[in-house]
Amino acid sequence: MRTMSYATGALVCALLVVASTITLWKSYSDHTLITETLTFPEWYLFMVPPPIFLMLFGIFVRWLRFPPEAAQSLSSSDGF
Repeated sequence: MRTMSYATGALVCALLVVASTITLWKSYSDHTLITETLTFPEWYLFMVPPPIFLMLFGIFVRWLRFPPEAAQSLSSSDGF
């Protein structure tokens, strides 16, 4: 069951990487500005999600290959 949840998490994160990168690129190419107190390009806000989702994707893939449950059972340490 956990393997299935790790695979689902990896799939969702991969889709979110693609979607957020497409949104970032469209915003960058349209030169959209946010005009509030400060005026700045909209794509500045869209720079944050793609690397975060990419890191999460990497974590889920690592968990698929090396489940954390197996690593904990091999560990002989009780703490520090």
